[in-house]
Amino acid sequence: MSGISGETHVLIIRHWAPVGVWRRYTAAHQAYLDHFHATGVFKVSGRSTTPGHAGVIVAHGVSYEEISRIVEEDPFVRAGVSEYQIVTVESLSDRRPAQSSHGDVEGAAHLHGGDTERARVD
Repeated sequence: MSGISGETHVLIIRHWAPVGVWRRYTAAHQAYLDHFHATGVFKVSGRSTTPGHAGVIVAHGVSYEEISRIVEEDPFVRAGVSEYQIVTVESLSDRRPAQSSHGDVEGAAHLHGGDTERARVD
């Protein structure tokens, strides 16, 4: 999937350092988030309510290689207090067949494998 300009990435942030250490970098991290939201790369970001995860960012429109470089720019990462897990998501909406004007799904044989009784998940 690398190199596709429409890739979506879910970035999961985990802190390694104690709270008192990583909090020193919070203002710089917020500026980092603001910058990449302004560029349009970051679509959603926020604190995680899942134990063990500090935050989550949804990024779109850059390749895996580009998002990997962007992650390395985070002040938390540069200070060595946090790490990211990058999960790249393939958009299923790009693979859905078109709807005809009558509501029929074009390419239904592909979706059902030619068998109208059982749908197949690709």
